[in-house]
Amino acid sequence: MDKKKNNQISDEEFKLQESESESTSHFSDACSNSDAASTILEKTQRHHIFLIVFILFASLGIYKLVSNLIHRAHTSKPVSTTKLQKLAVPAIPPAVQANNVFNNRLTHLAQDQQEIQTHLKSLDSELSDIKSILAELNSRISDVNEQTQLLHTQQEAFFQKQQKATMQRAERKKLAPKPVYYVRAIIPGRVWLSLQDGSTLTLGIGDKLTGYGEITAIDPDRGTIALSSGAIIGYNPDDR
Repeated sequence: MDKKKNNQISDEEFKLQESESESTSHFSDACSNSDAASTILEKTQRHHIFLIVFILFASLGIYKLVSNLIHRAHTSKPVSTTKLQKLAVPAIPPAVQANNVFNNRLTHLAQDQQEIQTHLKSLDSELSDIKSILAELNSRISDVNEQTQLLHTQQEAFFQKQQKATMQRAERKKLAPKPVYYVRAIIPGRVWLSLQDGSTLTLGIGDKLTGYGEITAIDPDRGTIALSSGAIIGYNPDDR
């Protein structure tokens, strides 16, 4: 770019020098010939006007060219910097990459191990809670077993007392003499009995008599009654 600018400036200076030489030559000739002076003056004026117009257009073109070049330089700088950055990044050797991968795996394994340890701690706490609950349940079960055993012994003692009482009653009944009944009065289907103490009671067929069973038959003709135990009760011998 600088070379092109220098070449254009040198050409313009050369043209100016030529125009100046021509003007000087024309002015020298004008001194000798007054008629040609006017024509030469007009030609020099025209040349100067064309030169000024040319310089204006050239300066505009140079300005546009320089502005375009500056714009391209600004736009091309990031690309060049990125390219330089890409080129400046050193390549990682395979051994270093493998070491990095191994280190990453080790860190992941350490994290997994830490998580497993936390889970194990939580499980240990839960197991301790379960053990305490089981111990409490076992104590309660032992208490219930003791209470049931106590109730069982009390029940057995109660049953034994009942059996003894029933046996004693049966023995008492066996040892006690049967009451002696006598027929006091008798009609078909009805009988009046008297005891030794003078008390009386009236019974019918199917009624129970203590110590003898149920009355199965009443015989007014004979003056007797038959009972389910096989006993027969009649009049008192003293009353006959």
